[in-house]
Amino acid sequence: MRLFRGPEQIYSGQPIELAIADGNSEAVVHATGEIKLPATLPPGDYALELIVNDRLEQSKSRSAEQFVDFTLAAQQ
Repeated sequence: MRLFRGPEQIYSGQPIELAIADGNSEAVVHATGEIKLPATLPPGDYALELIVNDRLEQSKSRSAEQFVDFTLAAQQ
């Protein structure tokens, strides 16, 4: 996971390995998580990128990424 403010990357998370039951490469895996944004982040536009790497088959490493944009508004 990476967090950007404009073109600047301001955070990079560590990879988290997910356990797959019985090593079943056909299983559907659901994963959830959360990130707490520091109160010191300034208002503005941000983008959060999530990257998933599928390494079950050593010969075929695949990945996917998804971005979501959001805006932090100034507190009043």
